[in-house]
Amino acid sequence: VLTLRYPLSKNTIRFSSDLRRWDLQEAVFLRIGKVYAIDIELMNGKRKSISSRFNAEGFQKVLQYLEANYKERRKVDEW
Repeated sequence: VLTLRYPLSKNTIRFSSDLRRWDLQEAVFLRIGKVYAIDIELMNGKRKSISSRFNAEGFQKVLQYLEANYKERRKVDEW
């Protein structure tokens, strides 16, 4: 279970039932450097994103958990 907290609300995601796919994205910004984001696609069609910019420790925990338990649901690049 992952709980995402926002200033006025929170969302709870149960990976075992809610997760359709996930992917790791990388962006390079001139001022802040390299930033990573986990893009999560849910079964109901909604998407959530977790960025390494604001909470690097929490980001690493979620990434390690997804790679260890849900590697088969990682989105395959279509290049």
